[in-house]
Amino acid sequence: MSSLSDPPPIPTPSNTSDTSDASDSVEDASSRMEYLKSRGVEIETVEDRQALSSSSSSSPASVPEILKQLSCASCESSGGCSFAFVPVDSSRPIRQVHLPGSGGIANADLLPDFVRPYFADGRGVDAGLMRDQAAKHFAAGALQGLDPTNLSASSMDKVAALGSVETFPLVRPAASNGHTGVYVYLDEVGLLKKLAANPRASRLAAACGYDPAPNFYGDVFVGRCQTKPSLRNVDFVVGEDTSLDAEWMKRAVRENVEWQVEMNSLTGRTGELQPLKDG
Repeated sequence: MSSLSDPPPIPTPSNTSDTSDASDSVEDASSRMEYLKSRGVEIETVEDRQALSSSSSSSPASVPEILKQLSCASCESSGGCSFAFVPVDSSRPIRQVHLPGSGGIANADLLPDFVRPYFADGRGVDAGLMRDQAAKHFAAGALQGLDPTNLSASSMDKVAALGSVETFPLVRPAASNGHTGVYVYLDEVGLLKKLAANPRASRLAAACGYDPAPNFYGDVFVGRCQTKPSLRNVDFVVGEDTSLDAEWMKRAVRENVEWQVEMNSLTGRTGELQPLKDG
């Protein structure tokens, strides 16, 4: 399964001499990191992990409580931003929900941790389906370096019990979109829980140029992040941004191709045009 938490390797200059000053190497590494971050590649540092860990003791209200809001009238006064809740049941409306202020955490996408409690729904994974999916990914070489004996239904149930969030890019940050990316936040083990496919989430991906459109399982959230001048969550407005003829979707196909070509050039990969999503 594709995830932003697995960024492509940062290219290392091949012409660095042994006599280069150490401070220059540190500065080059920092520049490369900032370059990739500005293009929507998530790179988690020790400082990022420490900041998120320290914030866990004052976790925000659970998402089920947030979903009780029928509007986002308090968004401006609370200092946070809007994002969308897209139920798997198409008879239920897409709802606008709210991410509270950052609480002092800087340069981070706060939505994965915020929505995590919603996916801790007590559902276990299907053992047979888990084995089938693991065998498929091992055969494709996607799980190289992992010990298959460590993959068990009980271990996956523990992950599911805590809530596991996957972030899927609908469009990557680019100069043409103000360095803002739009992402789907979904239950990482939704397929293994045998949740129903979410047709509206797939239609959003199709409108952004994904062909074939990926499958997303269960309820999902959609939000927007800006990467410059620093990484932060910004408004994603239901209606204006969820309409299939929204301006950001019209630009998404071209922006996604341009982003992937640029990343392929940086990492030496070829032929990759879109991430895959089947669970």
